[in-house]
Amino acid sequence: MIGNKLTNRQKELIISGLIGWFEMKKTKKGKIQIIAEEAPWNKKYITILSRNLDEYREEWGKVEEWGKEGAAWKMELKENEEIEEYYNRFYKNEKKRLPEKIEEWMTPGVIAHWYMSIHEGKESNYIWTKGYTGEENKKISEILREKYKIKNIIEMDKFECDFWLGMRPYKTKEEEEENKTEEDRRWEERYGEKRKKGVEIKKRNENIKETNKPIL
Repeated sequence: MIGNKLTNRQKELIISGLIGWFEMKKTKKGKIQIIAEEAPWNKKYITILSRNLDEYREEWGKVEEWGKEGAAWKMELKENEEIEEYYNRFYKNEKKRLPEKIEEWMTPGVIAHWYMSIHEGKESNYIWTKGYTGEENKKISEILREKYKIKNIIEMDKFECDFWLGMRPYKTKEEEEENKTEEDRRWEERYGEKRKKGVEIKKRNENIKETNKPIL
């Protein structure tokens, strides 16, 4: 096990990623993996994540590709006590959860990395989380509002939760369509198909479980 201490930047990258858009998994051999989705909005940040965790990286490569616009990347990490702690705090029985220490860990640096990992320095008024319950997202919202005086409105769906910072600007559907680029449309089409497929698989698995229930 590598006993090196993580730098503040490495800690901020890992915590902000776990709050936001990437997942952690543990292999049967006990190795921690980071699964990060690459999209048009964060291509550079995937590289930043890889370079900053280079000394802990054993494997790094694409596990799934969605056309030219996106992919899922897997980074397998060498054993490290601090990385192991983050996994244990953010996961229980392989399910993501919000750690008790989240308010302490949500430093200005973590919030900055969370924002930058999504927008790469471009001005915007929203960020998002992935994998948390409604109550957990409300807790994050409270920390942003109470600790940092950042007004926010949350909107949840089955896949993620959007945090609109300040007040969400109202746009009609027609205005939103007009402002989309061709790259936006291609990404939505591919990502929409991926989401739809995931929902269909989940429903099919639930139906199989229901069918296989023992008759009392």
